[in-house]
Amino acid sequence: MGDRGGGRGSGRSPWAELGRYAGLFAWGFNTAAALVLGIWGGNYLDRRWGTAPWLAVAGVVLAVTLSLYSLVREISRVESRERRR
Repeated sequence: MGDRGGGRGSGRSPWAELGRYAGLFAWGFNTAAALVLGIWGGNYLDRRWGTAPWLAVAGVVLAVTLSLYSLVREISRVESRERRR
């Protein structure tokens, strides 16, 4: 009952454990924002230039590609931080 080390006997605080997931939360938020902007921007340009639905599709593909790249970078950053411990 007196264990304040995160419940795993690691000697770390619960806030440190929660901080491990902050990057993934940020990635999820950025992914959602990129998709919304890709769809909105693509639809706007499609209406303006009469190219529907191709620029909206391109916006979604670009958003997904950038989000996956961001996820790979975040995972490698977390792994390198874990290796240093």
